[in-house]
Parts: sequence; structure tokens; C-alpha cells
Amino acid sequence: EQGCSEEETKQAMKDLGLKRAKLYGWPNSYAFTKSMGEMLLGHYRENLPIVIIRPTIITSTFSDPFPGWIEGLKTVDSVIVPYGKGTLKCFLVDHKALCD
Repeated sequence: EQGCSEEETKQAMKDLGLKRAKLYGWPNSYAFTKSMGEMLLGHYRENLPIVIIRPTIITSTFSDPFPGWIEGLKTVDSVIVPYGKGTLKCFLVDHKALCD
């Protein structure tokens, strides 16, 4: 809509994405678009050498495509941000735990 601020436009796009995802039975737009991509790859699998890799965590970068790209702190972002800024003083872990 004309006259909307950048923030209003951004929020409207997030809301629409979530609404569309829920309409098709997905909890969020990430899961919805990931599924759509995998469905497209499945459709073209006869003609393309395809491998689908599902890593445990997908996260954003700190400064690309622009500074502030990380929106809020989710999953490991709360560790990545201070590490990237050089302010992470220590990180307590169980050295016997498995991590992928």
C-alpha cells in the first residue's frame, strides 16, 4: 500500500507470510517455503542430480546482506552475536555432549 513506512511494509509482509503458511498447515513461513522448495525439487528430480541436506540449525549472518540482518535472538544467535562482536568472554559446555 502506498504511504506505508518501511517498518509497516515489513510487518505486513511477515504477517502475510505467516497467514499463508498457516493456511497450508505450516507453523511458519520458513517451514512453508522450505517445503515448497523441496516439492519443486521432487518434481524435477528425474532431470537433475539432487541431494537435500537438512542441517540441524540454519541461522543468519551478522552483517550480510546488511548490518542488523539478524532480527531478534533465536536459537544460537545469542551466542553468535557476541562472538562476532568479540564480546563473548566464556561459553560453558558439557565437553562430553554431542553437537552437530
